[in-house]
Order: sequence, then C-alpha cells, then structure tokens
Amino acid sequence: MGGLNNNLFSFDGEWLPGEIDKKGSLKVSPQAPSASSENSPLSFTDFGANITLNISSVTANVLSFACHNSNPGSRFFQLHNTATVPSVSAVPAETFLIPAGSQVVIGTEYFTNSGVNFSNGVAFAFSTTKNTFTAGLAADQTTKIKFVN
Repeated sequence: MGGLNNNLFSFDGEWLPGEIDKKGSLKVSPQAPSASSENSPLSFTDFGANITLNISSVTANVLSFACHNSNPGSRFFQLHNTATVPSVSAVPAETFLIPAGSQVVIGTEYFTNSGVNFSNGVAFAFSTTKNTFTAGLAADQTTKIKFVN
C-alpha cells in the first residue's frame, strides 16, 4: 500500500470519505452538514400573540414542537396541512392534548428524524376542540415548532 487511497466507507449507516494509510489503517472523516436552508431546521416561536398562524406556505416536515397551555382547562395543539391560516372548523392533520397548566414536548420519537410531511404547508392552531379548529385564547399558549422546508 504505497500512499493514500481516497474512497467511500460505510460508517454508522452513512457513506463517508476515508483514507487507508500506508499501515492499512482506515481514517474516516465525518462530514459536517451543509448550512443550506434545505436541511437546516427552522424555528418558529409564538408567545401568545396568535391563536392560529401559517408558519410555512410550502411543503414542510415538522420535526418537533413544544406547547405550553396556561388555561385552567385542557386545550388541543393542532397542526394543519395548509398554505394559509386554518378557518374555524378546519380539520387538523395532527392533534395533541395539552392538559391544563402544562407543557407538552413532542420530538423525533413521534415525528421521526425526517419529520412528518405537510405537503401543502404548515399552520398551527390552539383549539378548545380536538377534531376541528375552535379558537381558544391566544394569550393562553406559548408554542415553539421546529421544521424544515
């Protein structure tokens, strides 16, 4: 083995560039993810200003969310597959119970590492009902959503 051989090697399920040195040792160089918006998560936060809002008007994958409900009654955090703000009685794509006075955080254990796809765009809503959007009070919620377009 006279010199270095540049090849791709499988390491932890990924193909990475590596070298085999003169002694036959493998040196793999993990690649840093690119900083392009294509794979960098975007973060949306609402501190009680909106009861519903469109956060992406193009196809997006939701990776995680955290929602705090300060209302004395249970509420529902909803994700809608839409490029616009959901109207009253709109049917959500995903609904999560947020118990009274609590915070719920849902991550990749539900959404997976690649996220759940919303083909038309993503809007969130804070609702008093589970199966349709019925507006609660905006000031009763704090919401953070991570997603990629």
